[in-house]
Amino acid sequence: MRPAARGTGAGRAMLATLAGHTDSGLARSQGAGAAGGMGFALFLLGARRQAGIELVTEIIGLPGRARRADLLVTGEGALDFSSRSGKVPHGVARVAAAALQPCIALDGQVLIGSREMRAVGIESAYSVVDLVGEDASFADPAGSLAALAERTARTWSR
Repeated sequence: MRPAARGTGAGRAMLATLAGHTDSGLARSQGAGAAGGMGFALFLLGARRQAGIELVTEIIGLPGRARRADLLVTGEGALDFSSRSGKVPHGVARVAAAALQPCIALDGQVLIGSREMRAVGIESAYSVVDLVGEDASFADPAGSLAALAERTARTWSR
Protein backbone atom coordinates (compact mmCIF):
# COMPACT_ATOMS: atom_id res chain seq x y z
CA MET A 1 0.00 0.00 0.00
CA ARG A 2 1.22 3.46 -0.84
CA PRO A 3 1.09 5.85 2.13
CA ALA A 4 -1.21 8.85 1.99
CA ALA A 5 1.66 11.32 2.30
CA ARG A 6 5.41 11.57 1.88
CA GLY A 7 6.32 12.56 5.41
CA THR A 8 8.80 11.11 7.84
CA GLY A 9 9.00 7.35 8.23
CA ALA A 10 6.89 7.29 11.42
CA GLY A 11 4.32 9.71 10.02
CA ARG A 12 4.12 7.76 6.79
CA ALA A 13 3.57 4.52 8.70
CA MET A 14 0.79 6.07 10.79
CA LEU A 15 -0.95 7.40 7.67
CA ALA A 16 -0.62 4.00 5.99
CA THR A 17 -2.18 2.36 9.06
CA LEU A 18 -5.03 4.87 9.10
CA ALA A 19 -5.60 4.31 5.37
CA GLY A 20 -5.66 0.55 5.90
CA HIS A 21 -8.31 0.88 8.61
CA THR A 22 -10.47 3.35 6.69
CA ASP A 23 -10.34 3.75 2.91
CA SER A 24 -7.04 2.98 1.19
CA GLY A 25 -8.47 3.95 -2.22
CA LEU A 26 -9.41 7.37 -0.92
CA ALA A 27 -5.91 7.69 0.57
CA ARG A 28 -4.48 7.43 -2.96
CA SER A 29 -6.82 10.02 -4.49
CA GLN A 30 -5.56 13.36 -5.72
CA GLY A 31 -5.26 15.84 -2.87
CA ALA A 32 -5.24 13.21 -0.11
CA GLY A 33 -1.56 13.78 0.67
CA ALA A 34 -1.89 17.54 0.91
CA ALA A 35 -0.56 19.12 4.12
CA GLY A 36 0.90 15.88 5.43
CA GLY A 37 -2.29 13.87 4.97
CA MET A 38 -4.71 16.60 6.03
CA GLY A 39 -6.48 16.22 2.68
CA PHE A 40 -7.10 12.54 3.44
CA ALA A 41 -8.48 13.36 6.90
CA LEU A 42 -10.81 15.94 5.39
CA PHE A 43 -11.94 13.47 2.73
CA LEU A 44 -12.77 10.98 5.49
CA LEU A 45 -14.98 13.65 7.07
CA GLY A 46 -16.87 14.15 3.79
CA ALA A 47 -14.91 16.97 2.18
CA ARG A 48 -14.67 17.09 -1.57
CA ARG A 49 -11.78 18.25 -3.69
CA GLN A 50 -12.43 21.45 -5.60
CA ALA A 51 -10.05 23.62 -7.55
CA GLY A 52 -9.36 26.88 -5.73
CA ILE A 53 -10.24 28.99 -8.77
CA GLU A 54 -13.64 27.29 -9.02
CA LEU A 55 -14.35 27.98 -5.38
CA VAL A 56 -13.30 31.64 -5.54
CA THR A 57 -15.16 32.15 -8.83
CA GLU A 58 -18.33 30.83 -7.22
CA ILE A 59 -17.94 32.78 -3.97
CA ILE A 60 -17.35 36.15 -5.63
CA GLY A 61 -19.92 35.61 -8.39
CA LEU A 62 -17.38 36.08 -11.17
CA PRO A 63 -19.61 34.74 -13.99
CA GLY A 64 -22.24 37.44 -13.33
CA ARG A 65 -19.61 40.14 -12.97
CA ALA A 66 -17.94 38.98 -16.19
CA ARG A 67 -21.18 39.37 -18.14
CA ARG A 68 -21.32 43.04 -17.05
CA ALA A 69 -17.63 43.73 -17.75
CA ASP A 70 -15.94 44.96 -20.90
CA LEU A 71 -12.69 43.12 -20.16
CA LEU A 72 -11.40 40.55 -17.66
CA VAL A 73 -7.84 40.97 -16.41
CA THR A 74 -5.92 38.18 -14.72
CA GLY A 75 -2.29 37.35 -14.06
CA GLU A 76 0.33 35.40 -12.21
CA GLY A 77 4.05 35.43 -11.61
CA ALA A 78 4.82 33.62 -14.84
CA LEU A 79 2.39 32.76 -17.60
CA ASP A 80 3.78 29.46 -18.86
CA PHE A 81 2.73 25.99 -19.97
CA SER A 82 1.57 25.11 -16.45
CA SER A 83 -0.99 27.94 -16.64
CA ARG A 84 -3.29 25.58 -18.54
CA SER A 85 -3.59 23.17 -15.65
CA GLY A 86 -6.23 24.69 -13.43
CA LYS A 87 -4.39 27.84 -12.44
CA VAL A 88 -6.09 31.20 -11.95
CA PRO A 89 -5.47 32.66 -15.45
CA HIS A 90 -7.00 29.62 -17.12
CA GLY A 91 -10.00 29.74 -14.78
CA VAL A 92 -10.58 33.45 -15.36
CA ALA A 93 -10.19 32.97 -19.11
CA ARG A 94 -12.83 30.20 -19.05
CA VAL A 95 -15.25 32.53 -17.24
CA ALA A 96 -14.48 35.30 -19.76
CA ALA A 97 -15.12 32.97 -22.69
CA ALA A 98 -18.45 31.84 -21.23
CA ALA A 99 -19.43 35.51 -20.84
CA LEU A 100 -18.20 36.30 -24.38
CA GLN A 101 -15.74 38.84 -23.00
CA PRO A 102 -12.03 39.24 -23.79
CA CYS A 103 -9.43 38.27 -21.22
CA ILE A 104 -5.91 39.63 -20.93
CA ALA A 105 -3.13 38.85 -18.47
CA LEU A 106 -0.69 41.09 -16.63
CA ASP A 107 2.13 38.80 -15.54
CA GLY A 108 5.55 38.97 -14.00
CA GLN A 109 6.84 37.12 -17.06
CA VAL A 110 5.22 35.73 -20.20
CA LEU A 111 7.00 32.50 -21.13
CA ILE A 112 4.65 31.20 -23.84
CA GLY A 113 3.85 32.40 -27.34
CA SER A 114 0.61 33.83 -28.64
CA ARG A 115 -0.67 30.45 -29.89
CA GLU A 116 -0.26 28.85 -26.46
CA MET A 117 -1.70 31.93 -24.80
CA ARG A 118 -4.84 31.72 -26.92
CA ALA A 119 -5.10 28.00 -26.14
CA VAL A 120 -5.33 29.02 -22.47
CA GLY A 121 -8.05 31.51 -23.49
CA ILE A 122 -6.07 34.69 -23.03
CA GLU A 123 -6.19 37.20 -25.85
CA SER A 124 -3.04 39.13 -24.90
CA ALA A 125 -0.47 38.94 -22.12
CA TYR A 126 1.89 41.61 -20.88
CA SER A 127 5.07 41.18 -18.84
CA VAL A 128 6.25 43.35 -15.95
CA VAL A 129 9.84 42.16 -16.49
CA ASP A 130 9.72 43.11 -20.17
CA LEU A 131 8.54 46.62 -19.24
CA VAL A 132 10.74 47.53 -16.26
CA GLY A 133 13.35 44.78 -16.03
CA GLU A 134 13.80 42.03 -13.48
CA ASP A 135 15.62 44.10 -10.85
CA ALA A 136 13.02 46.87 -10.85
CA SER A 137 10.16 44.40 -10.82
CA PHE A 138 11.50 42.80 -7.63
CA ALA A 139 12.48 46.11 -6.03
CA ASP A 140 9.01 47.63 -6.48
CA PRO A 141 6.50 44.96 -7.51
CA ALA A 142 3.40 47.09 -6.85
CA GLY A 143 4.76 50.09 -8.70
CA SER A 144 5.96 47.91 -11.57
CA LEU A 145 2.58 46.24 -11.91
CA ALA A 146 0.86 49.65 -11.78
CA ALA A 147 3.13 50.88 -14.59
CA LEU A 148 2.29 47.82 -16.67
CA ALA A 149 -1.43 48.26 -16.02
CA GLU A 150 -1.26 51.94 -17.01
CA ARG A 151 0.63 51.15 -20.21
CA THR A 152 -1.75 48.33 -21.07
CA ALA A 153 -4.82 50.51 -20.43
CA ARG A 154 -3.45 53.15 -22.83
CA THR A 155 -2.60 50.71 -25.61
CA TRP A 156 -4.94 47.72 -25.44
CA SER A 157 -8.00 47.58 -27.64
CA ARG A 158 -10.29 44.88 -28.87
